[in-house]
Amino acid sequence: MAKHTQGSKIPAAEIRRALERSGYLLEARISAVLRRSGFDVLANQPYEDPYTGKSREIDHVATLTDPHILNESGTDQLSTQIVVECVNPPQPVAFLTAPVALTLPPDRLPLSFACLRGWPRHTPMSHPETNWNWLWGHTDLHYRHHYAKCRIATQFCSFENKRTNNEWFATHRESDYEAFKSLSTAFDYTLRLFYLSDADPWTQHSPLQLAASYPVMVIQGQMLEVRLTSDNFAVSESQHLTFLRSYAHGGYIHDHLIDVVTESYFPRYLRLLKRELKGLATDIRNRNRELRGIVQLHYDACRRDPRCWGTKTVKNGVS
Repeated sequence: MAKHTQGSKIPAAEIRRALERSGYLLEARISAVLRRSGFDVLANQPYEDPYTGKSREIDHVATLTDPHILNESGTDQLSTQIVVECVNPPQPVAFLTAPVALTLPPDRLPLSFACLRGWPRHTPMSHPETNWNWLWGHTDLHYRHHYAKCRIATQFCSFENKRTNNEWFATHRESDYEAFKSLSTAFDYTLRLFYLSDADPWTQHSPLQLAASYPVMVIQGQMLEVRLTSDNFAVSESQHLTFLRSYAHGGYIHDHLIDVVTESYFPRYLRLLKRELKGLATDIRNRNRELRGIVQLHYDACRRDPRCWGTKTVKNGVS
């Protein structure tokens, strides 16, 4: 039996303060909000860290339980899934933002970062996140989607007090960096896991199973936006912005637009996703036959490409 020195037991008041400083209570509150909003929630979902091979956990993977029906038979469906990381930083987090035109490469539109996953898969597994992204170009959401409206951040910082002279400094907290890294890694893992699952060869009569997928960071406390001007900057509170995270792994550049929202804004954010999903479903429903023809062309091309299915070419859906 381990020995305990007198007075080493944590007082009840300190237990409460320790829990309030942690992210555990935030995770529980966000889980409850998701369930009330009609999402099926998987908490503390494991994912494999590609850098270490170790198993780690992401706070929530949530899927809308009532998908939109896209055809008369009810077989084609569209839902949404979000991968959520919750953080409770001790100080406000500030994001340095710029307009979309000054942030993204000239050949990238904001919706090119929006991930649509689904069957059939018809792009190489090296970039599964691009599988269905062409579909955005056949919708009316290009300038109405929140990715196209938000200012985009590429840098962030928090604040630390130097006790020697009681001066505050902007600093890059390692835990904040790790939270974004974990979210990106978990998001990629859930996407690859989906496409590694078995599926019957697709035909023109096979159902379409689609989901708009988003990585989301929920922050308890204050979030700041820093807008740079030609000779100055302005700081204001923010409830929702997007953060562009890019990283290199496996010989490829990966990037995500991550929605960063405050806890108080999170229910409103979920309503935003539902409105956008409804608009996407309407566009697909109105052009279902045309879009199926495009899918068939993509699928036939991918079926002849060994990168899509491994080392062997697939013919007639059979390797």
